[in-house]
Amino acid sequence: MKTADLEIPHPRMHKRAFVLQPICDIDPSVVHPVLGRAMADLLAALDDAGQKIFPLADQPALTTDRLP
Repeated sequence: MKTADLEIPHPRMHKRAFVLQPICDIDPSVVHPVLGRAMADLLAALDDAGQKIFPLADQPALTTDRLP
């Protein structure tokens, strides 16, 4: 799907660890619909410098005093 406001899949999703890792956590054999490569392969080939992913349990707790 591609419109002036939206493109699915995102054209750079294969370059983003924060997108690929959760998909691989569910099913690493899922194939990218455009590139035709498994998500696990895309994640393994990713230059992940500066793309650290932290599990939710490792994130600071959200408290109401930090809400806008």
